Amino acid sequence: MITAAGVTAGLDGALAVVSLLRGGSIAEQIQLGIQYAPQPVFLSGTPDTAPPEVLRAFKESYLPGPLSREGDARRFAKASGILA
Repeated sequence: MITAAGVTAGLDGALAVVSLLRGGSIAEQIQLGIQYAPQPVFLSGTPDTAPPEVLRAFKESYLPGPLSREGDARRFAKASGILA
């Protein structure tokens, strides 16, 4: 059982659970994704402090999503007549 009191402690606890279940690299990618760095469990709260391999893995896994959503939005807008 893992417990945490407070929002920030909850984030720390959640990152600790992820690191136990999926490994430290995945936890660091999540930390980078939410840019969490007040007193971080890992030093991956910003692109400046994230290890190069974590930053690379983050970009490979997270960047295709927004590009795909933008493409979906453009196709919808065009089909709806909103976008020429």
